[in-house]
Amino acid sequence: MSNIEKTLIITDADMPVEAAVYAMINDFREFVIEFRLDDDRHRSNSFTRHAVVDKDETIDMARHLNIKVEELPNKVYEVCGVSYASTVSHAESVFQEALEFILDSGARFNLK
Repeated sequence: MSNIEKTLIITDADMPVEAAVYAMINDFREFVIEFRLDDDRHRSNSFTRHAVVDKDETIDMARHLNIKVEELPNKVYEVCGVSYASTVSHAESVFQEALEFILDSGARFNLK
């Protein structure tokens, strides 16, 4: 799906419910924050949610931060990434922090 991707947080894969948050630039040059929840016990509870910043807003966001578009995933990791396994609720918090980072950078996103 993406050319450039950074893992912000991922929970322990040995747990029955696993969550992960990724920041990426997709093939359409949009900035995307992805929240993925996988529930091995109840597959119907599994889902993926995307916060998508369109291409023009992505360019404006990078300009606002004085970085290249390709550097956005690393920048959001610097602000709210976690380098250790954690809980699902912590992954939800990281997703929320990443969305706030987008808004604080003057951009808007669509949840899909």
